[in-house]
Parts: sequence; structure tokens; C-alpha cells
Amino acid sequence: MVSVEFGHTSNKGASGVVSNQRLLNGYAEAMGQAAKASLPVYAVPGTRRFDRGETGLNGPCRGMLYVYGKGLYVIAGTRAALFDDAGNATVVSGEIAGSSMVVMAANQETNPQIGIVADGVYSVLDTAANAIAAPDITTLPAPNGVTFLDGYLVFSIADGRIFHTALNDAVTVNALSFATTASRSDGLRRIVTHRGALIALGEASLEIWENAGTTPFAFAPIRADIDIGCIAEHTAASVGDSLLFVDHNGVVRQLTGSEPQRISTHAIERAIAALSWDERRALYAVYTHFNGHDFYAVTSPYWTFEFDLATGLWHERASGELDHWTARGHASFNGKVVIGSGVDASLHVLDDASYTASGQPYLFLAQSAPLHAFPSGLIVDQLDVDIIPGVGMTSNDEDTADPKLMLDWSDDGGATWTGGRVASLGRVGELFTVASFHQLGAAPRGGRTFRLASSSPVMRGILSAKARVRAIAP
Repeated sequence: MVSVEFGHTSNKGASGVVSNQRLLNGYAEAMGQAAKASLPVYAVPGTRRFDRGETGLNGPCRGMLYVYGKGLYVIAGTRAALFDDAGNATVVSGEIAGSSMVVMAANQETNPQIGIVADGVYSVLDTAANAIAAPDITTLPAPNGVTFLDGYLVFSIADGRIFHTALNDAVTVNALSFATTASRSDGLRRIVTHRGALIALGEASLEIWENAGTTPFAFAPIRADIDIGCIAEHTAASVGDSLLFVDHNGVVRQLTGSEPQRISTHAIERAIAALSWDERRALYAVYTHFNGHDFYAVTSPYWTFEFDLATGLWHERASGELDHWTARGHASFNGKVVIGSGVDASLHVLDDASYTASGQPYLFLAQSAPLHAFPSGLIVDQLDVDIIPGVGMTSNDEDTADPKLMLDWSDDGGATWTGGRVASLGRVGELFTVASFHQLGAAPRGGRTFRLASSSPVMRGILSAKARVRAIAP
């Protein structure tokens, strides 16, 4: 019996024969050598609907922001709403035109003012009146980003300038309250707050600014020579104590101190490089956290790759029959993690007790590293998969009452698949089921990749797998 390394990560090689590992809608958790399995694979947490009743929202999520003492403000379609922690909505008057994602930041007024930037237009949401309006500020050029630091709303301008408002006054901007980034003449994509400083993200460089207490412009650069930029401003997200973003070369970076470190794999970088320029510019990120894991997901129309900061491993996410995860917009709100939808106006919350996407099944898939006996081929007599307990539910639906695990395999690096074998995950009370597959035939010297899949809502994950194999004489 030999161990089969099943999908602890998604890291396909330039050739699938070298590596075709894939983990979809699952994540690994390091348990240590004393555990039955040191790195078991779990299905990702499910969701349940968060919003209740009429919300006034009229399209996919464009952004959200939690404001202490007020609740969760969400912009979806052209409308906005304020949610309490039970999911009940209060409609916000006014509109945000367009359909692109927005950037939001709130100041520290008694009733905070929320600055909103979308398509170069600056709007303000007054939380006292729950109303949105676009103030006529002739001293503020069209911004492409907004953030908050030390009482100021701070704006990035495409030409490289940085402006800020008066203290806790979202509608007053001094014409002289600006400075210009100087590392390169590459303009600005976005400005964000990170660890008490401003991070000015250009197309091919970034700068770090801090509050210098000067007037009429309060901030000054403390580091202005970092030749790493940002290709997609909506991939910038604060995750734990780090700032993550996709850089101008299509590399995912993690900024903790002042040096952005590469965290992406070559597989992810190839996926980004395969996108068109407009598709790369439209990449966006969602940050969620669950049971000690901080997850950072980058989404294109063709895939979603998610990084687990707890393990440093990447996996994939997808919704239903789509190739990508539909989550768009995120916020932590009174102990809940709320995500929006890129498809409609619905809102969802991570739910440890749910293994569905708000009632809809999702596919769990784990693809192994190549099993081989080079320079010999091998015969696979048996594959045993140790399933994480917690299976089988009382139900009239046979797929739920007797959930199944499906197996197929590839002997050519994933170009073609065969098999279609099925094994039971266990009925109610069958807590320690081993899914066994027999007489799986011969594999050439290049090796065999196995693929396990289940869309059952009671699939919890995989502890380990072993195969009984015999080498074929070369």
C-alpha cells in the first residue's frame, strides 16, 4: 500500500504530467504529526442567506462597508441599503450610477459620512439621513479610490496626485490639500490604509505615506522607491495584518512591513497571464475568515483562486456550474462574515453548520499528485479513501441519505479522464466509512492522476488515501 497525495492545493504544472494537483471547494488544515492525518482536507464552509424581505437593492453587489454603531451598508446595482445583524434592511435614498465595483470609506463624524468612489465620481452617504448625494466639490479631481486615516478621507487620482478632505468633513476639500507621488510617472490605481499608513498603489510602483502633521496637506512619503505596482485595484484587500494585491506582472503579493512578498504560484501566474488586459484589470478579491483561517480569493470570469494564510496553500472556488466563485464584496459584521453576490442582489453569511451554498449544492473535488513507479508502469488493484466522519442524513432524497464519492483518473496528465466509479460515503450512523475502489487497471510509466468528487451536502472531506499497486516490469 502506498499513500496517494490528494489535492492539498491547486498547483497544476506547465505540463499536467509533472503536476495536475487540484483542490476545488476544499482547504487543508495543518494538524501536526500526532493527528491521524497531519494535513486533512475539508470542504469549504457553506453559506446561508443573510438578507430578509425587501431590500431595495437591484443588482449584483458592488461593495459593502460596516460602520460601527450603524450597521452594514451595501451597494448592489444602483441602490444602497443599511442592514442590521439579523439581515433586515433599511433602504438608503439616492443612487450610485453604473455597475462597476465601488470603493468606500467612512470618517469619524458622530453620524459618519461614507465616501464612495465609482467610475471617477465621488458620492457621500450621510448615515444620519441614510441618503446618498454627489457633492459639487470643484477642488477635487475625479478620484479612482478613497480611504480613511487620522480623520481624513484620502483620495487617489489617476494622474498620481493624492488629495484629502478637511478633518471629518467629507464634502470640504482644500484646493491645496494635495501632493504627488514621485517614484514613477505611472499614475495611481488606488490608495489604501495599512498599519497606520497610506499605501499609494501605482501601475508599476508603490509608495508608503504617513501623517506628518503638515498643512495644507497632512501626509508625506516615508518610502517611495518600491518598484512593484498594482494591475487591478479591486484585488487590494487588508487580510489580517497584511495587504494583499495582484501586482503589475500578474504576481500576487503580500505586504506586511514595507516589502511586498510573492505568494502566488506559477500556476496562478500562468492563469493571470492568460487573461486579456481588460480581464486582468477587472480582477477582484474577497476576504473571508473561518475557524482561524484567513482566506483571500482572487476572481476572474474563468476561475477563482483562494489563498489560505494559515497554511500558505492555494485552492480553487466555484459556484454551481460556473467556473468561478460568485462572491463579490465582503465585510465582517458583529461576528458574521457577510459576502455579496456577483450575480444578483442577494447577501449571504458563512455558516459552519451548512455545507451548501445557501441551499444549493457545490462540488467538492480533489485531484491527486501523479502516482507512479518510474521507470516502470504500475497496476492499481485498489484505492481506499479515508473519509472524514459526519456523513449520512435522514432524507427522502437518496443522494442525501446515501451520499456518493465519485472517482475517475487520467494517465495523460489530465488531457482525458476515464473511470466513473462510485462508492458510498455512508448512510446515517455509518461514521467511519472507507470508500474503496477496486481493479483500477494499469497505468503507464508517466503515472496516474486520480480525481475524487462529490456534490453531496454532507461531504466533509478527506483524511488520507492509500493504493495497493504492483509495478510492471519495464
